[in-house]
Amino acid sequence: MCRTTDEWNGRISVAATVGSGVRVGDWMFPKKVTVTIEPDDLEPDGRRMPHTVMKFEFRDGAPVCTELRVESRPGERPILSSELAVIDLEKVGVRAFSQLAYRIVHDDGMTLEAVFQSTRDPDSMKAVQSRVPASYLSGVDELRHVARVYLARENRAKPTRSVQDVLGYGSRETTSGRIKKAREMGLIPAPGASPEALDLALEKLRASDQDAAQGGAILPSNSDESSTSLNRRTERDAK
Repeated sequence: MCRTTDEWNGRISVAATVGSGVRVGDWMFPKKVTVTIEPDDLEPDGRRMPHTVMKFEFRDGAPVCTELRVESRPGERPILSSELAVIDLEKVGVRAFSQLAYRIVHDDGMTLEAVFQSTRDPDSMKAVQSRVPASYLSGVDELRHVARVYLARENRAKPTRSVQDVLGYGSRETTSGRIKKAREMGLIPAPGASPEALDLALEKLRASDQDAAQGGAILPSNSDESSTSLNRRTERDAK
């Protein structure tokens, strides 16, 4: 996969480093992406937000942040610790990779054909999310991931074992504890639930994932993007 794509959502751009891709299930992702926040609009105090760059790459099969640079240039306000505290790097990385996803439409073992997705697909987000180590996730995100694996139809014969294998928990006790917390959050039905109840829970989880994916924002929801207009530009350079 060799394609460079810039996508703008207000002040935010996402670009891929041209090079080999990483396959996750039915998706191909660039090995490296860069998220750049270039402030356009003035804040109430007459200054702009600091310039921010975040770089991500797949290392050992997992999407991780490799660089975070925040710079206050002339005319921009100082960097505040309160802003750094709300940057969810794991969520930013997942959404950035999902914006540059290719869906594999043909693979016969010799020839692979993939189609660029011009809009972020909830399934591509879940594919990247599945590679995020559990130790990187926030509490809620981790439990939602536990629920996705537990409820997946292909895992229902051994759901606890599947959760342990996919999320890399070191013991069955830890796995069972996370599943219990997911149940307490209402993400997983009670033990002995019918297949219909499991299907309903899975549909609800997917619906909430899709709502999050359609939000369009790379930054956490408490970031201030209300003053920006949404403008989208996509450049495709397939080689």
